[in-house]
Amino acid sequence: MSQDIKALEDNATWEIVGLPAGKKAIGSKWVFKIKYMANGEVERYKARLVVKGYAQQEGLDYHETFSPIAKMVTVRTVISITASRGWNLFQMDVNNTFLQEDLYEDVYMELPQGFQRQGDYKVRINGDETLEDIGSYHKLIGKLLYLTITRPNLSFAVQVLSQFMQHPKQSHWDTALRVVRYVKGAPSLGILLGTGPIDTLFAYCDSDWASCPNTRRSVIGYIIKLGDSLLSWKSKKQQTVSRSSAEA
Repeated sequence: MSQDIKALEDNATWEIVGLPAGKKAIGSKWVFKIKYMANGEVERYKARLVVKGYAQQEGLDYHETFSPIAKMVTVRTVISITASRGWNLFQMDVNNTFLQEDLYEDVYMELPQGFQRQGDYKVRINGDETLEDIGSYHKLIGKLLYLTITRPNLSFAVQVLSQFMQHPKQSHWDTALRVVRYVKGAPSLGILLGTGPIDTLFAYCDSDWASCPNTRRSVIGYIIKLGDSLLSWKSKKQQTVSRSSAEA
């Protein structure tokens, strides 16, 4: 936390001032994460200070949002081309990044928690029991979603489990643990970005008909390959109910 605050201050991200009359300060919160090494040991504890932007209203407090991030499809494409061409690939870890543009409006934020200063500043089963520890379910599903970056065979199961984030049942927790046991039983499975030619782009898609037992909606899926390298895939439930297999 101290390192993140120091980085913000060194980059002149803010200055502490009194809240002018008629202005409202936006809240802030800390987001914590544990970074692990390949062998499972803790590498370091990370903390990031974020503004509660969801409290703002579009058109009144802001007009456009943009965050320059790299999608995993782009990363896999770069790795695939690198492997095919036989190029060297290097990786670096940036401690603090400031990718946002300069602000042209005055934005007032409450001082972060722990650094306050003195002064006036400002899948469902009937009869299934509801899961008490929802936080653990959220963390586990989040980790499984991250794992689908290199394990497309988990995409369907994880996307089904992620539909019950608000009110998970005991059966959802048991199913998630079953996915974890499957991953532990086959840790070497993953995607292979080969060294073969990449002169052709392939795309495959398919859908079922009313397979969801809760909503009777169809599930559609697709994969995209560059040569023999798998780049992108997705499994998603359709928004409408299909009345025939042709509509699905």
